[in-house]
Amino acid sequence: MQVCESDDPEYVPLATRIARAALASEGKITFKTCAKQAKVPVAFIDKLIQQPYPTNSTPPFLSFEQAFDHWLLSELISCIGAHTIL
Repeated sequence: MQVCESDDPEYVPLATRIARAALASEGKITFKTCAKQAKVPVAFIDKLIQQPYPTNSTPPFLSFEQAFDHWLLSELISCIGAHTIL
């Protein structure tokens, strides 16, 4: 896994700068399975760090660790589901 900025052209190579920024603000992890590489947007992690805890979100998070774990697990499951053939 590599941490990257939203303006990294390798984050989402075929996307525009605006699209890359939008994906990064949502915390989307991009994978290059052939290269065994994942790019993680640092701006989203910073946003999680800056957020006051406990949150009023659903589900509520008591700490950064809970929010980070939920985000990472959700992203991994989403990416696996998007690449699975039923």
